[in-house]
Amino acid sequence: MARHVPLLLASLAAIFLIAPMAIIVPMSFSKAISFEFPPPGYWTGYYAQYFSSHSWLEATANSFIIAFASMALTLIAALPAAFGFVRYRFRGKSMLNLVMMLPIIVPAVVSALGYYSFLSPLRLVGTHAGMIVAHSVLSIPVAFLVVAASPSGNASADRDGVQVGEIDEDGPAVVRRDHGDRAPTPPCRSAGTRWPSTWT
Repeated sequence: MARHVPLLLASLAAIFLIAPMAIIVPMSFSKAISFEFPPPGYWTGYYAQYFSSHSWLEATANSFIIAFASMALTLIAALPAAFGFVRYRFRGKSMLNLVMMLPIIVPAVVSALGYYSFLSPLRLVGTHAGMIVAHSVLSIPVAFLVVAASPSGNASADRDGVQVGEIDEDGPAVVRRDHGDRAPTPPCRSAGTRWPSTWT
């Protein structure tokens, strides 16, 4: 029973996140001029107005441009930083972690003032580039946390000295860097081959 608890919790969380869609989607087809559930009637007039409005379509295109560009910039910055933070030891590691987390620690009002002070002299306020930079600064810490948390469980084993797949003249081996011992591992078995007794 205990092994089903994580699945149950995940299902409840998914229902909690998806359930509002069961209300929002029907309301988008409502004839009411304000939020009303259940809808008094259904039509597609709001969608027709949206797809026929140049301003709405332009705003949607800007959103996609900013979103995809911010995603690319975030991955370029967060992936190397996260893997380097987890896999290597260096001076100032705690300071790097603090600097990476600053954008989500600093209040939003202070961040907004900082963005304006930085982007205004460059004439990037109200431009795609300025919006991409501002969104990336906020998303990089989140991506850094997610990526750094993923390999952290294996990082301790890697630092303790286990590395799989090194090959030398004696064949494939598991090399322990802390003691220098090696334990041979069997190669792929093919037809007609026999493994030495030390590999079984």
